[in-house]
Amino acid sequence: MRCSKCGYENPAGKKFCGQCTAALALVCPKCHFENPPGFKFCGQCTTALVPATSGPEPSKSPVTVREAEDAAALKGERKTVTALFADIKGSTELEQDLDPEGRPRHFRGSQVSTITPTTFVSRPWMKYERAQSFVSNCKLVRRLIIGLLTQLQLQVLSGHKDRDTLKKLKLCRRGAELLLTGNEAFLLHSIAGAQSLLDLPMAEVGVFEGGSARIICEAKRDQPLHLFDTFHGLPQPGEMERHLLRRGQYSSSVEAVKSLLSSYCRVYVHPGEFPESARGLEGLQFGFVHLDVDLYRSTLSSLEFFYPRMAPGGIILTHDYSILPGVACAFNEFFKNKREAIIELPTTQAMVVVRDK
Repeated sequence: MRCSKCGYENPAGKKFCGQCTAALALVCPKCHFENPPGFKFCGQCTTALVPATSGPEPSKSPVTVREAEDAAALKGERKTVTALFADIKGSTELEQDLDPEGRPRHFRGSQVSTITPTTFVSRPWMKYERAQSFVSNCKLVRRLIIGLLTQLQLQVLSGHKDRDTLKKLKLCRRGAELLLTGNEAFLLHSIAGAQSLLDLPMAEVGVFEGGSARIICEAKRDQPLHLFDTFHGLPQPGEMERHLLRRGQYSSSVEAVKSLLSSYCRVYVHPGEFPESARGLEGLQFGFVHLDVDLYRSTLSSLEFFYPRMAPGGIILTHDYSILPGVACAFNEFFKNKREAIIELPTTQAMVVVRDK
């Protein structure tokens, strides 16, 4: 096809000149008439110059941004995924101790309802009974776990707490086994120090080797401190506790405790079963009481003795509230119809601030 502008002979079927890029005339396939560029039909015989199509090209639905992103993701890089399947040895036996709602079976039934009207809420990973029993009965494992937790917690506390206080807490761990973690020891020291301003006697039931009593002594100033313990270990556990604790567990020496606390003034040790060991002290009013007795009956007896003798604003602090069922049940039952609320702390501890009666 010859270009009308430059005269260049272009191959058939081209729309533009390959020499000067000018639009080429459209030659009618029927009459061979040269039509100007842009004509769709021959001006001589009306023959269509552009091949007819079967119909308009179907329109495509607009693609959303989400669809575009999904399409791009599918076309993207493929990555290898590793799936790990694991099983816990003895998990079948552990599940047999739970009811369909995941609660320990021994908390259901009329036997427990005769002891307490409340339901103890389990904390799953710290509530495996076999693990609890193993740790509490093995001194080496117990000291290892509490020791590691304490080191980590004291390291965190060192970033924002008083260094002298933390040094005292570390010193209190020497010479006696302490069953409190770093955070629990700090709370005990802090609360005891605040309550010493009431200028009233303090007490602890469940002394063990005297580590927690030593912490109270570091905070109590010159307030008298009365310590109660059998020093022969725990009494006979009740039905809900005998699978976790045993009679005679946590035994210690009264002479060793007195020696450990000999440098502190106004510390009085009362060996024997509580509350019988508190005879003669019924007329005292207390500003702070620390309980670490583990068992339902011992906890309830302690609350029955000390609560009527607490000064307004006095505090009762207990250990193991969130991990030992007897402690929680005793507190929940005793304070069910009282004006005071149980304050559960981020540790295993809980406390009650006694109001004016």
